[in-house]
Amino acid sequence: MMISLREKWENGLSEELYYWDAWLEGRLLNAEERAFRLSSNRPFPWWVKPLIPKQADEVRILDVGAGPVTELGAFWEGREVEIVAVDPLAEPYGELLKKYSVNPPVRTINGSGEQLVRQFGEDAFHFVFARNSLDRSVEPIECYREIIRVLRPGCSLVTLHEANNGEKNNYEGVNQWNFSLSEQRLMVWNHTGNWELVEQLEDVGSHRVEMDRNLIKLTLTKKAAPASA
Repeated sequence: MMISLREKWENGLSEELYYWDAWLEGRLLNAEERAFRLSSNRPFPWWVKPLIPKQADEVRILDVGAGPVTELGAFWEGREVEIVAVDPLAEPYGELLKKYSVNPPVRTINGSGEQLVRQFGEDAFHFVFARNSLDRSVEPIECYREIIRVLRPGCSLVTLHEANNGEKNNYEGVNQWNFSLSEQRLMVWNHTGNWELVEQLEDVGSHRVEMDRNLIKLTLTKKAAPASA
């Protein structure tokens, strides 16, 4: 009997837990890097600041597929920043945090990229971030559609992903999709088909695809709200 993509994905979740078990124990980072990521005073990323509306004194950020510890800092002098971190493995990640007595500055809550609107409603965030997570989802294109809907008009998302992750991992576990860069277009593909991502999305105001070191970086801005008469 053929196993479905979702079943393969669910069967691979334990590998994600194994990785974060090692990370939280301190086996994958040196002590200074680990402490910095867990710091409550970690600065808000400088490269995100130009993407945040200037009039937003209270900034709401969503990290999709954040793992047990978001990599985004929240300290921004003069602005109040709320980071919401979601991951479908939030509950077992919580057990790992308890195991290693780790109390992160932002506690990841349960949530999947395919159901963000149901969880948060539309136009809820000033910025959305995802790193090495959407290509490990069940339906990455649907995740992007949901992200755009939860973004406020005129606000932006940034995603960072390794190229061809499914191919590199022989389509095992959660690694069922590939992102690749083709003539400045972000392609999403696996054995079922090949799609140009932005063509599948609505309400795109502008976008840019580029390489950021070894990662494919997509910066996309949702259409601004129509000017009132």
